Amino acid sequence: MLFSTQDRPATERRDWWREVICRHYTQVEIVSNLAADYYGETRILPLPGMQLSAVRSGAISLAKQARSPER
Repeated sequence: MLFSTQDRPATERRDWWREVICRHYTQVEIVSNLAADYYGETRILPLPGMQLSAVRSGAISLAKQARSPER
C-alpha cells in the first residue's frame, strides 16, 4: 500500500497525513512549519504476523498521544 500527500490539495495535506499515521501506526499530533510544500509518504507491506513500513516526510515533529498504549 502506498499513501502520499502528493495528490492532495496543499491545504489538506497535514491533516490527511496525520489521519494516515494515526490509522496505520499510532495516535499522534503533527507539528510542522511547512505549508504548501508539505510532503509525506509511507509504503506499507503486510507480512505474516507483522508489517514492514518505509516513511518519508518533510521536517515534522510527532507527539504521541497518551490514549493509545496498545499500538
